Amino acid sequence: MANAAELMRICAPLYPSIALESMANIGLFLFFSYLSILISTKQQVKTPGRAICRMVWSGLQEWSEDTWRVLRRWPHMHRMELGQRFRYCRRLNATICRVSAGIALITITRWFHINNVNGFRYLGYALTCPLMQAELVLLIAPHIWCYRLLTVFSALITFGMLVTGYAASQFEGQMWKNSFADFYDEALEGNLDSLTTKGWWLMPSMLALCFLSFVQIPMLGLVYYWNGGSKNEDLPKGFPKLLLITSLSWLGFPVWWFLSFEGASIITETRWNAVGFVCLNMTSKGGFTLQMLSMVKAWKRQQAQKPKPQAPPQAKGLQERRLSSATLPDLDPPAQKAAAEAPAVRSAKRIQTGQSLQWFVDAMKEWEPQEPASAAQEASAGPGAEVERVVVTDPGQLNDEQLMQELGKRLAAHGPKHALNHSIRQACTKILEGEESDDDE
Repeated sequence: MANAAELMRICAPLYPSIALESMANIGLFLFFSYLSILISTKQQVKTPGRAICRMVWSGLQEWSEDTWRVLRRWPHMHRMELGQRFRYCRRLNATICRVSAGIALITITRWFHINNVNGFRYLGYALTCPLMQAELVLLIAPHIWCYRLLTVFSALITFGMLVTGYAASQFEGQMWKNSFADFYDEALEGNLDSLTTKGWWLMPSMLALCFLSFVQIPMLGLVYYWNGGSKNEDLPKGFPKLLLITSLSWLGFPVWWFLSFEGASIITETRWNAVGFVCLNMTSKGGFTLQMLSMVKAWKRQQAQKPKPQAPPQAKGLQERRLSSATLPDLDPPAQKAAAEAPAVRSAKRIQTGQSLQWFVDAMKEWEPQEPASAAQEASAGPGAEVERVVVTDPGQLNDEQLMQELGKRLAAHGPKHALNHSIRQACTKILEGEESDDDE
């Protein structure tokens, strides 16, 4: 009788049926969710499906643009101060965690379980692990020779390691034809003829992992200590511990892979296969992120103990130009009153109606396509009166003062959120251009 590890390979042809069942269930969930929203809106939103799609698409687009805007600064990290590198790594860690969370959620569908091997797990590794290796380099970027070349090389070799490891998982059986003792003796003599197809695919992955764990990471540690270590204010305290966490936690993945049915099937009980990889993933990325947060806290405490220098007049001018409630033009009293009462009105409305989805309906209203003013609206406005419209102006053609006025007009016009968001982001980018400040500000 076949054991669980063998059954995982034997049942691999059932993958299309499982994937189609998952897709059908998700389609059923979306269908009844839409009907529920359609009932809850009570005609308050004319096109709820379109409003939801616009809201989701705009959120993804804004996140992608903002992430790309930040990540594309990596070639200049060797010229940045430690605080700026920490801010960059914080955004990089946030991207890693969000991608990992999203892929973990999609994995439930089993849409990429080819040969019953979790392809989404390897996809998540391929998108996040190269960023982690690159982050180790850019943290000490000013002291690295050929910083850009080493960063790209680290990311590419990590990506190749994961791709070849996934390819090796697709093959069943052992990595060598003879016993392990015979293979070991032949390998010492330089003879690799006993390797199977699975073993040949695994070889580049193992070589890349050995290079990262036993060559590159120790070299980064030597560079750290050669340039003063923790005594150097331009180097992060706790960096050796971060290297140790990365090296040790990454070595656990090939060990568990070898023991599982994807490798040598030494552990034939497959129910713990996914649990083992999940624990390793949480330990690796979780330990990496928590250590980074600890390093940032230590750096902030160190900076707080230093006397703050007087800001030059030019820097003071930049600070005064930052967007805040004080720098925006004063809105007219009705607009201020409406803005102050809006949260309370929405809260009261939810209590009165008792609808659990009212908050979602209110959000969809902001994303419903806006129709142009009709002739009836223009006529009701009275003779000689004009219907108020928000004129979209290219922020790139305005100076700072005009930008502030334009933002105030658009906010006062109570336009939909999605119509204002892109122009406000462009204006903020123009005003804060050239400022070396935290991305959250």
